[in-house]
Amino acid sequence: MKPVQIIATLLLFSVVLTTGDAAAQPVPTRGNPVLPAAYAARGWSGIEPHGAAGAFQPVSYMSPNSQYCQPAGCLPADPGLAGIAPLQSNIIHNRVYRPSTHWDSDSPIESFLTRLTNRSWIRFEYLVWDIDDPGGVSLGAPVLDPGSGQPTDTTDPFSVNDVAGEPRGVAFVPSLSEMSLNSVSGVRGTLGIPLQEGHVEINFWGLNKARDDISFTDLQAGRDVIRDPNLLPPDPALGIVDLNPIVGPPLFSPNIVTTLLLNGQPGTTNNVPVIVYDEQFDASLVSRLWGTEFNVFQDYAVPWSCVRWEPLCGFRYMNLRETLVQEGVFNDGSTLTDALGNPTQDVTRITSRTTNNFYGPQVGGRLTIEQPHLTLSATPRIALGLNDYVAIVDSGPIAGIDTFGGREREERIDFTPVFQVSFAARVHFNDICSAFIGYDFMWIHRATRPFDNIYYNSTINPDPSTIANRAFVPDIGLKPDLEEMSVQGVNVGFEIRLP
Repeated sequence: MKPVQIIATLLLFSVVLTTGDAAAQPVPTRGNPVLPAAYAARGWSGIEPHGAAGAFQPVSYMSPNSQYCQPAGCLPADPGLAGIAPLQSNIIHNRVYRPSTHWDSDSPIESFLTRLTNRSWIRFEYLVWDIDDPGGVSLGAPVLDPGSGQPTDTTDPFSVNDVAGEPRGVAFVPSLSEMSLNSVSGVRGTLGIPLQEGHVEINFWGLNKARDDISFTDLQAGRDVIRDPNLLPPDPALGIVDLNPIVGPPLFSPNIVTTLLLNGQPGTTNNVPVIVYDEQFDASLVSRLWGTEFNVFQDYAVPWSCVRWEPLCGFRYMNLRETLVQEGVFNDGSTLTDALGNPTQDVTRITSRTTNNFYGPQVGGRLTIEQPHLTLSATPRIALGLNDYVAIVDSGPIAGIDTFGGREREERIDFTPVFQVSFAARVHFNDICSAFIGYDFMWIHRATRPFDNIYYNSTINPDPSTIANRAFVPDIGLKPDLEEMSVQGVNVGFEIRLP
C-alpha cells in the first residue's frame, strides 16, 4: 500500500475506536443521573434525590457516618431545580504555595521593636523643685574683731577706708542670705520597657534656669542733708548711719565694700583692705540643673500580697552649672573725673563660674503597694560616682585699675555620692492611663558652687606711687571648695501604658 493509503487507514481506525467508546458511555438524564468515576473513587455510591423530587445530593452527604453529615431536612427543597442534575466539572483546584519574601514577614528589627513596645509605658511629669540656697555667704573676706580676735559680722556697718587709705565713713559687706533658688519649674520624661522578670526605666529631666539678684542702687541718696548745724555739709562719698540725727530724719545709707585678705591674712575692722562702692552694687546668681538615669528593676513580688519589692541597678548622670556675678560702682560722691576732667566712675567686676558633672553606677530598690485603683511607691537609690568639675574665677576691672584682672581655672575629679529618694502616689483611671503626684529629695555629698570659690585676697604694694598711691593691690583669685547640697520638690503628671 502507498503511504497515503496507510495514513488514511490509521485515521479511519482511530475514529471508529473513539466513536465506540462514546457510544458505550451512558448519557446522564434528568431522571437518572450517573455518578462520575472520580466521585466513585472517593467512596461516593451515587447521587440520589433529597427533599423535593429532582433535587440531587451526593449519597455520602446523607450518610450518618460521613464527616459532612447534616441533619435530615437541613437542605430545603428548591422546586425550581426539580429534575436538574448537578453540573460536573473536570477542573482540579490546587492551592499554590509560594515562598515568603522580604515584605511578607517582619524583619528581625521589626519583631524586636514590636516585642519591645508591648506593655511599655510613658510617664510625663511637671517638676517644681528647690535648689539649695547659698545661705548667709558673705561676698568678701572674713574680718576679725580687734578686741577678741574672733571673726565679726561684717553685714553690720563698720568704719572703713578705701583702697588708697582714705576714710569712707561706714560700710557693710553684702551677703547672699536673701537669695533664693526655690520653686524652679521643670519637666521629666520616663520610658518603661518590660522584661521577662522586671523592666527597664530610662528618664531625662531638666529644670529651667533659676536666677536671683540683690541690688543696692543710689547709695548716696539722702547724704546731702545737713545733720548737724555745727558741722560742715556731709560728703556724699561717705557712708552714713545716723539713726538719731540732731537735724533731719534718721538715715541708714552706708557704703558697700568688698573686704580683702592681706597676703592671705584677715584684717581687723580698724585696718582691713576694702574696695568701696558708693554709687551702686549688684549681684546675680544663675543656676541650671539637668540629668538622666538608666535603671534595671528586678521584680520580686510577695506571694498573696499587694506588696512588691524591686531591686534596681543602673547609671546616673547629672549636670549643674552656676554663675555668680558681682559688680560695684564708685564715683567719689559724683566728683570722680578722668584725666580730661570728665565725670567718670570706677567699676569692679568679679565673676565666678562652676560646672559639676556627677556620674556613676547606682543601686537601690522600689517598694510598691498596689491596690486596684491606687499604687503607692518609694524608690531610694544611691550613686557611688564621681564629680568631674570645673571652677573659674574672672576678676577685672578692679577698683578702676583697668590693667588688673585675670582668670584662674581649675579642673578636678572627686568622689561624690549622690542619694535620691522618690515617693509617688498613682491613681489608675483604667488599664491605659494613670495620674500621680510625687516628691523627690536629692542629696549631693560634694559639689563646688561659685560663691564658695572666690579667694578675696590682696598683696602689699611695695611702691604705692606706682598704682594710684594705693597701699595694697587687689589679688582676687580662685580657691575651690566642695560642700554638700540638696535638691527637693514635688512633681505631678500622668502615665500612659501601651497595650
